[in-house]
Amino acid sequence: MKRIHTRSVRRANGDEALVTRVVAEDGRIGYGYSLKLDATESRHMAESNASPIPPEIQAIIDTIDWEEQ
Repeated sequence: MKRIHTRSVRRANGDEALVTRVVAEDGRIGYGYSLKLDATESRHMAESNASPIPPEIQAIIDTIDWEEQ
C-alpha cells in the first residue's frame, strides 16, 4: 500500500465511526469503515474494497479532505 489514512468521524445520530482510505501503489483507492471503532476492520475493508459502503458513511467519506496534512 502506498498510503493508509484513518479518521474518526461523528455520524448524524452522534455515534462515532472510523473511516479509512487506502491508496494502492497502482493508484487504486478503497474505502472502509468500522462502527465498532476497530481500525483493523476498517483498514481490511478498505484494502479489499469489497464491501458496499452505506449511504450515510459514503456521505461522510465524500466530505473528508484526505490530502489534508
